[in-house]
Amino acid sequence: MAIGWVRTVFHDFGTYDAAAGTGGLDASILTMDEATLPDNSAVFLGGNIPFFQKMSIEHPSVSPTDWIVIGAMVALRQCGGPDLTPRFRPGRKAVYTANKNGLLPQLTQTLTELKATFTRMNLTTEQYIILTIGSHSLGGANMTVGAPGFGTRPGKSFDGTSTTFDNLIWQIANNKSTTRPLVLDSDREIMKEPIAEELAATYAADQSAFFNAYADAFMVMVDMGHPQLGCPLSGDGCTPDMMVDSPIADQLKDWPVTWMKKSVTMTGDSKNVVPQITSFMKLPKGNSDLRNIHGSWRGGCGNMAIGWVRTVFHDFATYDSVAKTGGIDASILTVTEETLPDNGAVSKGGNILFFRNQALEHPSVSASDWIVLGGIAGIRACGGPDLRNQFRPGRIDAFEPNDVTLLPDKNWSIEKLKAAFKRMNLTQSEYFTLVLGAHSLGGANMTQGSIGFETGPRFAFDSTPTKFDNGIFVKALTKPLVLASDQKILNETGGMILAKKYATSQAQFFTDFGKIFMKMVDMGHTLGCRLDGVGCTAAQMVDSSIPNPITKRPSSWGTGLNTTQFDVALVDNGAANVGTATDLPNPIDNTKSGSRHSNEITFYSFVFIVLFAIIL
Repeated sequence: MAIGWVRTVFHDFGTYDAAAGTGGLDASILTMDEATLPDNSAVFLGGNIPFFQKMSIEHPSVSPTDWIVIGAMVALRQCGGPDLTPRFRPGRKAVYTANKNGLLPQLTQTLTELKATFTRMNLTTEQYIILTIGSHSLGGANMTVGAPGFGTRPGKSFDGTSTTFDNLIWQIANNKSTTRPLVLDSDREIMKEPIAEELAATYAADQSAFFNAYADAFMVMVDMGHPQLGCPLSGDGCTPDMMVDSPIADQLKDWPVTWMKKSVTMTGDSKNVVPQITSFMKLPKGNSDLRNIHGSWRGGCGNMAIGWVRTVFHDFATYDSVAKTGGIDASILTVTEETLPDNGAVSKGGNILFFRNQALEHPSVSASDWIVLGGIAGIRACGGPDLRNQFRPGRIDAFEPNDVTLLPDKNWSIEKLKAAFKRMNLTQSEYFTLVLGAHSLGGANMTQGSIGFETGPRFAFDSTPTKFDNGIFVKALTKPLVLASDQKILNETGGMILAKKYATSQAQFFTDFGKIFMKMVDMGHTLGCRLDGVGCTAAQMVDSSIPNPITKRPSSWGTGLNTTQFDVALVDNGAANVGTATDLPNPIDNTKSGSRHSNEITFYSFVFIVLFAIIL
C-alpha cells in the first residue's frame, strides 16, 4: 500500500499540461474511467483507489487531492525516505471527471518523446530524471522477458530493496551493468540525458544529496497547478496571502457517481496500513485546521498570546491524578469556571471567548485541544521553546465545571500548595519550573498589601513581560518575586539551586519547561501520535475522532457573542503590549465597527498558524 500511494501521486500528476492549465494533481485518478486505464493498473489493482476514496469521504474537510499528496509523503517517510510532511501545503482542489487519456509517460517511448512529455508537465530535465529514476527506488515489476518496456529481464524489484527508499537505484544506474541493468526501458532512455550520468554518480555516492534533490523536485511537482495553497506545515516561507482561510468549496457530501461503488470496503492490507497515515488522520481535521495549526502567527506576544498560556494552566489546575478528574478538559469554558475570581485574568482578556469560538467553528478539534494549541502557540509567539511537534491530539471535553475549590490560590500556605501540586502528579522541581517559568510572561497590577501581593505593586513579573525567557529566575536571585506564592515556592529547599541553574542557562530552562509542560497537558488523556511521529506506537495510531463533536453551543457556555462582537473583541485585545485584566478594553463593545476585522482578524481567527509549522 505505501508504495502504491507514491505511485498514485505520480499517476494522478502525469496528465498535467502546464500550458493548457489542465490535468495534474486533481484526484481525477479516483474516477473509474481513469483508474481502470491499463496505464493505471498497478495503482488500481493495489487497492489504492478505494483507500483514497474512503479517506476523502470519511474526512471531507481535506480534499481528495490533498489526501493523495499526504499519502505519498507518509509512504516515502515510512519507507525510509525524506520527511516531506513539514513542507505539505493544503488547499488542492479535486475534479470528479477523468482527464484526457494517453498523456502518461510510456515505457516504450524514446528519450525525445519522454522529454516532451515531462516538458509538457513543466518539469526540468534534472527534475524529471530525479523523480523518475529516484521513485523507482521503491517497488518493481513482474513482466515476461521481452514484454514492451521490459526487454532486459523480469524482476519484482527495481533495485533489490523494493520496500526501502534509498540510493541503490542510482548505484545500479551508475554501474551500467549488463548483468543487472535498470529494469525499465524508459529508465534506460532517460539515463541517455547528458546530465544523467553526472546525477547518477553523485547520488550513488551520496544518499543525502539524493534525498534533498528528490524532496525539492517532489514538492515542485505536487504544488504545481495550485497557486492558492496554504502555509507549509513547517511555517517556513509563510506569506500573508497563504494565511487566508480557504476551506474546500465543494466538500464531498456524498459518494461521487464517477467513483467505484460505495459498497467497497477496505480489508486486509488496506486496514493494516492505515496507521502509516495516522499523523494526518489524527491531526485536527479540515483544510483551515491543518493550515492554522502549523505556520507562523503574526500577532506577536500580546495580551492574547499570554492569556492563552494562562488558560492552559487555569484549566489544568483542577486535575486530580488519583480520582482521574478535572485537568485539561475545557471546563474553564463553562460560565461557572469562567466567572470565578481566580480566573478573572483569563476570562476578561477575551481568551474564553476565543477558545469557544475556535471549538464552535472547528468542531473536529476538541475545545481542550484548542486550549493546548493556544498555550503552545502563545509560548512560541513570545519567544519560548517550540513545542509544536510534540502536540498530541485527542483530548475529550467536559461541559460541566470541575471542583472549583481545587484551584491553587496565591495566598495559600506552602504546605497547601505542595499538596495541590502533588494531587496534580507534579514533583517539586516540576511545579517550580512550570509555575515560575510561566511567570516569565505577563504581570499583575495590584494594590500594595493585597493578599498574595505583599512585595508591592508591580506591572510585570520580571523585566521582560512580553518575552518568554529566563528573566524571572535572574530576578529571583536578587529581588523578591511579585506573587507571594511564587516566593514561597522559590524558598523551598532546592528552589534557589534551580533558580541559579535556569538563570545561568536559558536553554536548559527551555528544555525542562518544554518537557514538563507537555507532561502536564497530556496527563489524564489517551492521545494520538506526536505531530513529528517520534515514539509513535500502534496504540496511538488508531483514529480517535472526537466521539461527540460540538454541533451547537453548549448551554454551560452561556449565550455568547455574535460574530461581529467576537471579532471586535479579538482585534481590541490583541494589542502587542501586556496589561492586566483591568487594563483591557471591554471585549464586548458594541459601539465599535465590525468591519475592522476584515484584515486584522485574520491574525487571530486563524492564529494557530503556529505549528505548528503538519505533520506528523
